[in-house]
Amino acid sequence: MSRFTPIRGGWLRLSALLAVLLRVATPAFPDDLQLDQPLRLQVVPNDPDIDAILDRVAHVIAAANAEDLDDFITAFVPSRRPAIRREAGLFFVQHDLAVELSDRQVLSCSEDTAEVAVNYLATLDTGDVRVIAVLILRRTGDDWQIESEAVVRRNVVKTGCATGTCGGAEPVVGGFCIGGRCQVQ
Repeated sequence: MSRFTPIRGGWLRLSALLAVLLRVATPAFPDDLQLDQPLRLQVVPNDPDIDAILDRVAHVIAAANAEDLDDFITAFVPSRRPAIRREAGLFFVQHDLAVELSDRQVLSCSEDTAEVAVNYLATLDTGDVRVIAVLILRRTGDDWQIESEAVVRRNVVKTGCATGTCGGAEPVVGGFCIGGRCQVQ
């Protein structure tokens, strides 16, 4: 399985990326390609595993927004559910929560494991927190479930959020993070 390695302070110009993509894609074009003719693109159906993984991420966000504890914990592997139930249940009672998923990208996907980078804004009664994290999902039967979350970056957008580590006395994101195993550096 490949690992996600964030690039700090780096950026890639779009023109450089397009140049590389065109060099890679050029051999796939037929020799008699007429550049004055419109290009026709073939749409390939999405990978059902990728769709199911992204659906799982959307599901856990919706359940968190609804503060539906039973629905929320179904997004996690069975071995994590008792701890998640306790953490999330206490959190839902203590805070008003709204989570906005800004972006998500599947970093890797094998037959039974997937890594998904997520960027979400947790709006709490104590302030807002922007979280960049990598979720590890495991296939359980025909379903994908979250096993853990590793926070890559956490920024307090408004003051007043609690800090610490999930599982400790003061959990992350004002009291909770999606995977329940967050570490603040």
